[in-house]
Amino acid sequence: MAKAPLKTVTDTREQLQDDVEARIQALRDEIAALTKSVRDLGLQSAAEAKTKARDIADDATAEALQAVKDLRAHVDTLQSDVEDRVKSHPFAWLAGAVGLGVILGLILTRRD
Repeated sequence: MAKAPLKTVTDTREQLQDDVEARIQALRDEIAALTKSVRDLGLQSAAEAKTKARDIADDATAEALQAVKDLRAHVDTLQSDVEDRVKSHPFAWLAGAVGLGVILGLILTRRD
């Protein structure tokens, strides 16, 4: 009869050891799954941030191009206005240009 309890203790110890090993393996599997989930979430967040940054850059580029177009149209309008005024009063503009040239010439020659 003494051998029966010893075998039961050994069997119980082996069962406990197998149970502990199974639980450790289950924990390892859960940690691996959590690690994969965290990695996937990080990759997804990075992809979303990259997409958002690209969208912001595209919007900024579009706004800059529109501003350049608007500025170009404004400059064209100003140029057209000046040309119209010069054509309508050519002698006044010529006199103004000559006067400005004389004034600049006097200023630059008096530097001595």
